[in-house]
Amino acid sequence: MAWRVIFIALSVIFVLAAGWCALWILSSASLACQACDCSYSLFHEIPRCRQPYYAMIGAGASALGAVACIVLAIRHRGESKDNAT
Repeated sequence: MAWRVIFIALSVIFVLAAGWCALWILSSASLACQACDCSYSLFHEIPRCRQPYYAMIGAGASALGAVACIVLAIRHRGESKDNAT
């Protein structure tokens, strides 16, 4: 039961982090549009032009972490200490 609660709490944290990264994508893209002529790249020479890609990587990693924690919480659903064999 304790593992399940931990995984659910972690998945909530990862979902919040993914939402924050999604807002970061929108914010950094709008701020960098004028400086970068709306062309962003992960290897751009101006650091501001790289931020939307950093935010996309963060959102993707956080979303994958949330899905993994949910899957682990579902797998630990049926486990209890009473099932000693």
